[in-house]
Amino acid sequence: MISVLRLTAVYLLGLTLAFSAAQFLCAQEKNTDDRPAKPKKESPKKGQSTDLEGDRFITREPSPVRYSASYCYGNADRETTPVLVLHDEKGSRKDFLPLTDLLANNGFAVLAPDLRGHGRSNKRYEKTELPGNNPNGKVPQRLPARTTPKLVDYLAEDFQSKDYQMMFTADLPLMRSMLERVHVAGEANLNRLVIVGAGRSCALAAYQAAQDWSGKDSGKFTKTLVLIAPAMNETQKTPAFAALVNNKLVKDDIAVFFAVPENSTLSGEFAEKMRTAFIEKSKDEKAAARFPLITYPATKKMKDDKGGETTADIPLAEVLAGGKLAQSIFNFINQRNQTFGDKENRWTKLK
Repeated sequence: MISVLRLTAVYLLGLTLAFSAAQFLCAQEKNTDDRPAKPKKESPKKGQSTDLEGDRFITREPSPVRYSASYCYGNADRETTPVLVLHDEKGSRKDFLPLTDLLANNGFAVLAPDLRGHGRSNKRYEKTELPGNNPNGKVPQRLPARTTPKLVDYLAEDFQSKDYQMMFTADLPLMRSMLERVHVAGEANLNRLVIVGAGRSCALAAYQAAQDWSGKDSGKFTKTLVLIAPAMNETQKTPAFAALVNNKLVKDDIAVFFAVPENSTLSGEFAEKMRTAFIEKSKDEKAAARFPLITYPATKKMKDDKGGETTADIPLAEVLAGGKLAQSIFNFINQRNQTFGDKENRWTKLK
């Protein structure tokens, strides 16, 4: 009888403890629900800038170019819009400082390279070979893999047509791989890519956009282009512009900002032709707003050696430093970025 009473007491005690534990957990859960949500932690990379250069930032080709670029992380989160800035021939990434600083200070991620042969991207690894014992010298023998290739000067002033072609086939893939890395890391959204080109690099910008929209399985990353003084000689040689305009996949997905020098008839005519083609293709009644065209002063009067007046071109760096053109470009990019809805062009895993 006593044993039965003891078992009953133990059982009741167990039920009491279980009930008390359940009440405690419920109270804890309720208190947790009532607490305000923890603020989202900012990325430690927010607002930081870094230089990309050295042996880990080289092109894939027989004689790799050792590239130099600057990258600012902007807001450094999944919905940060990346901007790729491509300077003109004989220029450098410093030309765009007024614009890149404006973009970076407003949360955009900015990748600004010195193109091959320009700025600090002026070195390449020499393709090292030995003549071997072949009497006709046509079958060279490569040095062992452990041999360190020689680093030699590589300047744009010595370029041939093949060097410019490598900008399309080797340099753009290098820039793309960098942007893919920050996308995968959740520090930028490649689905909202902006590309800015100037002069000869407008063809590079259009080519990359055309590649992005080349097929159903392509990335379709480029959503905004800024073309400053597109060079007619290059646009005629490069079918990228026509490929982009005639691409049935593009529809109303791309916006293009054209900026041409006031004194450049050829550049102005080409930009107007491209703008008209984009607008006519679009089914959007407000398409003209997605393809603005502005002009900017590109010449100034100066005194010559004899005391008379002469006209000189204003370098793009000086034009951008003036503020008006840089602000107009920023406004267009920023407004374009704000048009994306909560579900439009969101961050997604790369295929």
